[in-house]
Amino acid sequence: YKDREPRIAVELAGRDGKPLPAGAVPADVRVSVDLHPEDRWLMQEQLYEVAFFVDGAYVPEEENGDVPRGGIWNTASLEPGRHLLTVTLAGVTGRVGTKTIVIQK
Repeated sequence: YKDREPRIAVELAGRDGKPLPAGAVPADVRVSVDLHPEDRWLMQEQLYEVAFFVDGAYVPEEENGDVPRGGIWNTASLEPGRHLLTVTLAGVTGRVGTKTIVIQK
């Protein structure tokens, strides 16, 4: 069925690419975003954008609709405590995949 919403995966790692242990995140976090393999074809036939939000606020970044995608997120400006990182993948035809991860700073 072509109108389903794409499933996305978001992984966090240290700057060196090693998985983060449970607990607080470091100042620099490697964020990797990818589409579920079975949903890749859904988005490859249209334009789409990957967007990031922290605690509901949009995080400006370079617009680019390619996955897999990775980059370094500097968390130094976050207050200590619990935060939500939300990643959305939105296509021009209205398909939107969303994934939210709870982090501790």
